[in-house]
Amino acid sequence: NGVDPTGRSVEKPRTVEDVMDRTKSWQLSEIVDPVHCRLVTMPDNTDTSSKVVRLLYTNSGAGLLALGSNGVQKLWKWSRNDQNPSGKATASVVPQHWQPNSGLLMTNDVSGVNLEEAVPCIALSKNDSYVMSACGGKISLFNMMTFKVMTTFMPPPPASTYLAFHPQDNNIIAIGMEDSTIHIYNVRVDEVKTKLKGHQKRISGLAFSTNLGILVSSGADAHVCLLTVLSC
Repeated sequence: NGVDPTGRSVEKPRTVEDVMDRTKSWQLSEIVDPVHCRLVTMPDNTDTSSKVVRLLYTNSGAGLLALGSNGVQKLWKWSRNDQNPSGKATASVVPQHWQPNSGLLMTNDVSGVNLEEAVPCIALSKNDSYVMSACGGKISLFNMMTFKVMTTFMPPPPASTYLAFHPQDNNIIAIGMEDSTIHIYNVRVDEVKTKLKGHQKRISGLAFSTNLGILVSSGADAHVCLLTVLSC
């Protein structure tokens, strides 16, 4: 059971001061020439009733995931060819809507969910092998090659509002909840290992720092918390 964990390389912990010392100042580039702005529209005429509520590039840079308001995820891929030698995302080439030969769709369970009030959330594993998402209902874990649902977990209430894979182990997932708590969940053993508190309103963002060994969270209460996450 569970998913294949990525390599568990151990990095030497660093302090916040160490990280800040290595941070270089940067500035946003100003676009002044219209030629620098390009637009590409994803080809899709299968469903005009739902709207895109979340977008996520694959870590490889060759694909784009879109989560719809109906709970369905779609994947577009850029191919390596003469027009796009790198095979990476670009506005110069139209990507292809990709599905496995089975024709499966990555569809979340939204039965009994008020989609107007749901907070959609999506996360992709570091190796692009797995994607998890939810639209107010249970969290679904999908295989990115087959689109098959590997498992579902954490049915509401409370509903999940933000998701994050641990960058060194695909089995460890951080789940931000509507009730302001954060659950550290182990997919392999199907168990919540830790419940973290610190916010007063729903969780709006999560990010692991492997260098510092912490989980950074943001909430609708306008607070940011730094949380120590022990081994799960």
